[in-house]
Amino acid sequence: MKKSPTETNNMVDIEAQRCFDSLQYVMRQHGTEGASALLQRLNDRLQGLGGANPSINTPYVNTITPNEEPAYPGDLEIEHTLESILRWN
Repeated sequence: MKKSPTETNNMVDIEAQRCFDSLQYVMRQHGTEGASALLQRLNDRLQGLGGANPSINTPYVNTITPNEEPAYPGDLEIEHTLESILRWN
């Protein structure tokens, strides 16, 4: 039998709390280095199971300031016209 959204949310909340408790234990026993290693392994496992990378931090740094960016290489007027035509077809 399929669980209701409320039952599913409650189960997710319970599992989340168990994870938080475990993370807190690892922090006490192994410090931030151990907790970071655990989170990295969990992330690797998530990706191995087909999940998306939840990280919002990337090593990417834009080194080109906005005023140093080259001009747009296309013709915006033509692209707008084509987009309008394609939208209605």
